[in-house]
Amino acid sequence: MSRTIRPSRLFIILAGSHLAVGGTLTLLAREFYDDVELLIVLLVGLVVAQAGLVSLWAVFSADRRLFRWLGASSAGLLLIGELVTAGRSWHDATQIFWAVIWVLAPLFLVVLLALLLRRRNVRCTSPREIPIAASREGIQFSIAHILSLTFAVAVLLTVARALHGTNDLESVVSAALVAVLIGVLFAVQTISCLWATLGLGRWLWRLLLPLSLAAVGAGLLLYAGGDAADRFATLIGLTEGQTIVVIATLIAVRLAGYRLIRQPRNSAPSLAPGALSLSATTRI
Repeated sequence: MSRTIRPSRLFIILAGSHLAVGGTLTLLAREFYDDVELLIVLLVGLVVAQAGLVSLWAVFSADRRLFRWLGASSAGLLLIGELVTAGRSWHDATQIFWAVIWVLAPLFLVVLLALLLRRRNVRCTSPREIPIAASREGIQFSIAHILSLTFAVAVLLTVARALHGTNDLESVVSAALVAVLIGVLFAVQTISCLWATLGLGRWLWRLLLPLSLAAVGAGLLLYAGGDAADRFATLIGLTEGQTIVVIATLIAVRLAGYRLIRQPRNSAPSLAPGALSLSATTRI
């Protein structure tokens, strides 16, 4: 059985790695902004992934609430700053607006979904630290939930597409709907990565779900934004890049000995001080 790494040490390792990679990519993207579009695409994917991961930590960590929310707020500002810096757009209101959207939309939506999971008694901890009866699947998806979400996204897409490129007011509404769509798509991506990597089932096979959803998400963003078909490669690089970053980070959490489980409501397992905390129950 794998050895469980102390949560504080795991947090420092992962946060330090993300800061180093994010800072380096920001500097490279700023330096070669006009020459290598791929760097901007990779940076946006990384930033969106980090926004989702910060949200998971803010909701599920057992650290003090004030520390978690201040940390998440500071991280959000840092991520926005990375996008604006890389795009050399400190004086461009439109670019700043979309930088804020790419960070805050996924961050808030992941927080919302994670809070719903936490209310369903979700935990992310070492299986050794909980009763055997509690070692059940943490997150499952019901067909009804998937269909409901698909319908909601389809409505957003239809309206956003219909309003694209019309008068100023309708363009604002269209931009707002695309912003919500960005949040929904990447929030679902983040939660599906969580289910795939930290679940108790065969996680390698489960990775097919988030990787497939990433390709679908690229198509939805292409349609909603009214972009040319040749932009699909850029968008799929963005969505797949975001997915790979989240998966890689959560695999590190898995290798550290943590799993996503359902804790019975009547049980009170003893967790180590500062232990991570995540889990939920629904049907697939």
